[in-house]
Amino acid sequence: MRLFLAIDPPESALEEAERVVAPVRRRLPALRWSAADTHHLTLAFLGQVAEARLPAVERAVERSLPDATPARLRLAGAGTFPQGRTHARVLWLGIGGDLAPLHDVQARLTEHLVDAGLPLQPRRYVPHLTLARCPRPTNLDDARDELAGFVGEPWHASQVVLYHSTPRTTPRYHGVARWDLP
Repeated sequence: MRLFLAIDPPESALEEAERVVAPVRRRLPALRWSAADTHHLTLAFLGQVAEARLPAVERAVERSLPDATPARLRLAGAGTFPQGRTHARVLWLGIGGDLAPLHDVQARLTEHLVDAGLPLQPRRYVPHLTLARCPRPTNLDDARDELAGFVGEPWHASQVVLYHSTPRTTPRYHGVARWDLP
């Protein structure tokens, strides 16, 4: 199973973002735009995990969340991956608000998942919501700059969701388990 852990922004935040992103989407139809119902804020990408390891994943998540501090977040700003390059493969909206609790939950999840023997790729955590992917490096500077000033309404991060991802041209995500955040 291909798994990842994420927070789902509320529908109101996604609708607000869509109003701002729609003109950019119309100007750049060649990008592979993510469907609104797949938008999420990834906390940890686990990759391929044997189904027999699901209980270990669930225990690691349960150990990570009891002392979590409530996170009040918002969609804000924009960027690209790779960062700092003129030609990129991913266009994203950033996450703003009270980021310390978000980074704390992400770090705890990573620590407990690694302790449970799940090989996570070490990389700097950049909270974001992926908007579009490019089949080859593309200059996304204008799109990024147009979205950079966006600041959405705040919302409370309420759940961590374990998703099973089925890769396709348009990925499909299925929620396997959910945990409430304070």
